[in-house]
Amino acid sequence: MRLADAQLELLRGENVRTIFDIGTQHGDTTLAFYNNFPDARIFGFEAEPTNFESSKRALARCSDRVDLIPNAVGQEDAIVQFNVATHDGAGSLLSFDDTRFAEGPVETLRMIDVQQASLDSFCETRNIDKIDLCQMDVQGAELLVLQGAATLLSEKRIKLLSCEVLFTPVYSQQPYFWDVCSYLNEFGYGLYDLYEKIYHRKSENILCWADAIFVCPELE
Repeated sequence: MRLADAQLELLRGENVRTIFDIGTQHGDTTLAFYNNFPDARIFGFEAEPTNFESSKRALARCSDRVDLIPNAVGQEDAIVQFNVATHDGAGSLLSFDDTRFAEGPVETLRMIDVQQASLDSFCETRNIDKIDLCQMDVQGAELLVLQGAATLLSEKRIKLLSCEVLFTPVYSQQPYFWDVCSYLNEFGYGLYDLYEKIYHRKSENILCWADAIFVCPELE
């Protein structure tokens, strides 16, 4: 997932103080946030150990405003199992199911135990009142993250949400785009746009996944 022009457009003129980047992978998007939002404190989460070390190296000069946390994010604080995949961008809390629509062959290499935090508890512990931008690239676990942020969402304390959404099956028991929309609609959040649309490599008529931006009612 990359920094989208729409994110800059929607937050232009806003006092952006807190950004969450959940699933930093190699730190590229976190670095873009660091460069584009000079007043923001950025919290980056990465549960896959190799990716976490890669993010640490890429963001070493950004430690004044970037906190990297080697945790997964989900429904609750717990030790959970994480699937380390053959592709370093495909690791997930969910196991693989139907990978016909994946960009290439992918499977679980091993499962590891990782610490998981919920956004509600993390923000309470860190005394974080509001998240201006929350970006997620968590490979099918988006709804789990959102369910762990029910208090933040109900109190409209997340301004802008960006997340990868799935239209075709990849992970076992994964939420689809419409499941994420339905959940956020309960809290009054609306869909702003889809970008970075990825179609099936053998058929341009099948949309596999995309990145979606949802906005808090206060930002509409």
